[in-house]
Amino acid sequence: TFRPTARQQREGGGSVTMPAPLLLAAGGCVVVTAVEVAICLLLQGNGPPRWRDDLNGSPVWSWVVGLTHQAFVFPPLMIWALAPVLDGELAVTAWLHSTWSDAPHMLALLCFHVALISYWAKDCFATPMNQLTMAHHVVSILATVASMIEWLPHAAALFAFGAFTLECGSLVNSVCELFPGLLLRVVMTPLMSASNALAVALVLWYAAAFGEFGGDIARWIAAVVGVALALMRQKEWHKRVAADCAARERADAGHATPYLAAPTMP
Repeated sequence: TFRPTARQQREGGGSVTMPAPLLLAAGGCVVVTAVEVAICLLLQGNGPPRWRDDLNGSPVWSWVVGLTHQAFVFPPLMIWALAPVLDGELAVTAWLHSTWSDAPHMLALLCFHVALISYWAKDCFATPMNQLTMAHHVVSILATVASMIEWLPHAAALFAFGAFTLECGSLVNSVCELFPGLLLRVVMTPLMSASNALAVALVLWYAAAFGEFGGDIARWIAAVVGVALALMRQKEWHKRVAADCAARERADAGHATPYLAAPTMP
C-alpha cells in the first residue's frame, strides 16, 4: 500500500522540488549533451557520403545515432533500473509506484532520465529537423524534467518505463527508415502499435489510479499529452505504410519511384 508523503498531503502533490541527486543529474545532462553535440558535429563532416543525405527531414547520420541510442543505450539502462523487479525484490506495480526518495534503483532511473534529455537536446542543437520533430523533442524534454522535479508525483519509474516503451517504437521506425521496404514496415506494424497502445495504457492508468498521491492537474495534463503523442505517432506510421504501398504499386506498374530515395546502410 502506498501513501502520500507528508509534503504531498500538505501541498496536494505536484509541487516542485530539486533533491541533491537531481542537481547532479542536471549537471550530467549538460555534460552528456555537450558530448553528444560534439559527436553530431563530427559526423556532419565525416563518415560515408550517404550519411549526409536527407531522410525524412533529417540527415541519415542522425538516424544512425538515434538507432544506436534506441538499441544500445536505453535497453541496458532500463534493465538496470528494472533490477529490483528482475531480482524478485519488488513487484512490477510496486516498482512503477517508485519515487525519487524511496527507489533503491534511483541512480539507474536518474541515468535513464539524463540519457533521454541529452538524446533529445543534442538534436535541438546539432541536428536538422522539421518543425513537428522539434516540437516533439521540446515537449519530451519538458515532460522528462517534470518527472525529475516531481511535478509528476510518484512517476520516477513509471515515466521512465513509458518513455522506454515509446522509444521501442522509435527503434522500429528507425529500422524501417534506414532499411526501407513495404514488407518490413508491414511486419513491424504490430510492434509500433503495441508500443503506442502500452504507452497510452500507462499514462491513463497514471492519471486515473494515482490520485491518492496528489498532483491531479499534472497527472491529467500528462495523460492528454501522452495520448495525443501516441495517436500522432500511430497516424504518422500509417501514413508511411500507405506511402510505401503507393510506391510499390508504382513499381509494379512499371513506373518505379523510390519512396524518399532512402540510402541503404553502408
